[in-house]
Amino acid sequence: MHGHFEKLYEDQATWVPCYFKFRFFPFLQSMQRSEGFNAVLKRYVNPHKSILNFVKEYEKIQVHILVREGGND
Repeated sequence: MHGHFEKLYEDQATWVPCYFKFRFFPFLQSMQRSEGFNAVLKRYVNPHKSILNFVKEYEKIQVHILVREGGND
């Protein structure tokens, strides 16, 4: 029985996405991607500015990422 679960774990990339296809989890991401995005935020967002400025800068970053990745959203 234990071997069965090990095999499921090894193959999770092939079966897990089907259970989450219609679910949106914006805060789940790899550590590497998280650290990379934190670096982007630090480059473009000043902690001494207002929350309104933060939102505007964040939106610019999102647009930049979408354009770079070829998205149309």
